[in-house]
Amino acid sequence: MAYWDIIYKIIRQKPATVQEIIEKLKSFYHGKTEKQLRNNTDKNLTRLKKAGLVKKISGGRHADYEYEDINDKIIEVLKEWEMEDMTPEELAFIDETTRNIFKQIGLDIDTKEDLNKVLNVIKKNEKFYNIKEYAVAMKKLLLTSTGFSNQKIIDEFIKMVNKWPAYVKVIFIPTASEVEEYKGYIEDDKKSLVSLGIKPENIKVLNLDHKVSYEEISDYDVIFVSGGNTFYLMQKVRESGFDEIIKQFVKNGKVYVAVSAGSVIAGPNIEIAGIGPAGDKNDVGLKDLTGLKLTNIIIYPHFTEKDRKIVHDYFLKHADYTMTSLSDNQALLILNDDFRTIGE
Repeated sequence: MAYWDIIYKIIRQKPATVQEIIEKLKSFYHGKTEKQLRNNTDKNLTRLKKAGLVKKISGGRHADYEYEDINDKIIEVLKEWEMEDMTPEELAFIDETTRNIFKQIGLDIDTKEDLNKVLNVIKKNEKFYNIKEYAVAMKKLLLTSTGFSNQKIIDEFIKMVNKWPAYVKVIFIPTASEVEEYKGYIEDDKKSLVSLGIKPENIKVLNLDHKVSYEEISDYDVIFVSGGNTFYLMQKVRESGFDEIIKQFVKNGKVYVAVSAGSVIAGPNIEIAGIGPAGDKNDVGLKDLTGLKLTNIIIYPHFTEKDRKIVHDYFLKHADYTMTSLSDNQALLILNDDFRTIGE
């Protein structure tokens, strides 16, 4: 297959930047260097443009000539709203919103009037209510083993919060790490949030060393519970009254994201955290192992093949529960009563 033909097929599947095209070409041309791939890509894109098959659109992407770029229409309206100084990431988010959300409900987003309505909501920094599953869901949980370990999990998180990352505000709970010797992953978790475009000043670290009121977290969009010792975390969540706070937060349609121990406590029972040689120690002597019951699914994080028998035996003894195992590259996405495993 000719070089230009492969590039054209890539672009027809989905508009792509030069770098995105190069990444796909690597699977066809293993012996080529990055520089060779770039030179050949640039040369063949020029040929395709001259032939009237390809055009360049917003965001540095290339698309089939017949492709209608909604983002170009948005930019025209943005100028009327004096929002042309928005970053490419913000523009891309609007593009994602219009393309994947509004079309799902049959809204004619090609009209300037409808685009004005969309942008009016965005300009006021309001949420998109009753638009698609992510917006209408009153329960939004993203339960992970290791956080934002791959792009699929990141993409679902962005859809759930339904805001530009720069405007997302996060309550960050590091409590489970307090009894762990190694705590480096806490900073990693915070850095991962910042890497998504969330501003550091919009991340509030909340230690569960006092009675927590809902007013402390009411202006935030996300509760992010990091990992550590599950039993210690559950004890502190109860003592601080944060268990009821979380439930109200989720009931109000806000997002609960958790890593490891934070994922386990979301379920109906946390006993599973202590099974196996690598299980958490219940050094706090927690007697009541009831979870938050945000979901009826018990989570077993950090699953590998060597854990299969342990998990299987536990499941046989607790057949009244629904269970799911998550590898370090997986997450359980829950929207109301619907759930699915995402990741790799």
